[in-house]
Order: sequence, then C-alpha cells, then structure tokens
Amino acid sequence: MEYYKSHTIIGNKLGRQIGTPTLNLRLHKPLNIEFGVYVFEVLLFSKHYFAVGTYGIRDSIDSKLTLEVHLLDAKFLQNELYYVKIEVHALHFLRPMKKFDNLESLKKQLECDKQLALKYVKNLTKTTS
Repeated sequence: MEYYKSHTIIGNKLGRQIGTPTLNLRLHKPLNIEFGVYVFEVLLFSKHYFAVGTYGIRDSIDSKLTLEVHLLDAKFLQNELYYVKIEVHALHFLRPMKKFDNLESLKKQLECDKQLALKYVKNLTKTTS
C-alpha cells in the first residue's frame, strides 16, 4: 500500500473514553488493503510515527467504514488534532476486524493489539539499526 494521504476529522471520541485516543482519517476512497487491525507508519507534521489502527466497518460501534490510528510513540499529539494533513502506510496486518459484545471486551482487545504492535515496531527498529 502506498501512503494514503488525507486529513484528520472529528470522530465519536470513544477511543479517548476507553484510554486509546485515535486520529480519525477522512476516507476519500476505499483503500487497497483488507479490513483489519494493522501496524501503521504515520507521517504527521513532517515526522514519522508508528501507530496501531483499524481499517474497516466498525460493527461494534456504528457500522461505518473508518480508518483510525492510535499513535504508539507520541500521545501528546492525539489531543484534538482535527483537519491536519496526515499520511499513513500499513506496515503489518495484526488481525481481522471483529465485533465485540461490550466496551470492556473491546478495551482489552485494543490493549492486546497495542502490545503486538509495540513488539512488531521493536523488532522492526532492531533489524534496521
């Protein structure tokens, strides 16, 4: 997947409520990747960051097609960043999208996803340095 260029939009702020704030991207067209959870590389304010994020239909929330990312190494940037330019690139597929029965189950899975993403990034940076 090439870098997907867009800008951030206002989401429903659910991620923030459950401790995993996300940057929501405006989708101009469907992406050329499967629906699922990924490790992403993000270009924001001319700097590169790693993120865990989802692309797909959020059946547990509102059944909308979304692309949203949680930055792993720049939490301070996730406060109210709306309408800023952003580029994302899917680096690694973690798992398919899944429907959750409640927010607690979703929150636990997001923490697992975050840990898997951190492990992937650690191995990636170890092999490239």
